[in-house]
Amino acid sequence: MIVALITGDWSLLYKITGIVGAVCLGIAGLLSGSFVSGDQFARNYNSDRFNRISNVSKILMIGAPNIITAITVLYLR
Repeated sequence: MIVALITGDWSLLYKITGIVGAVCLGIAGLLSGSFVSGDQFARNYNSDRFNRISNVSKILMIGAPNIITAITVLYLR
């Protein structure tokens, strides 16, 4: 938001927050194991489940507000 205020270009706001949100969602998907097959996920399910869920929730807490901000600014401009 500060960059958009300084430059006067409000399209930067939704571009930057959208990219940050998309990257966070991608990282959360990778860490959660949603891009692996069922056999691979089943083998590693109990070994580090708590750590994986904790990391994914932290990343989603960063990504979700960025996505919401990007969508809101995109529709309000």
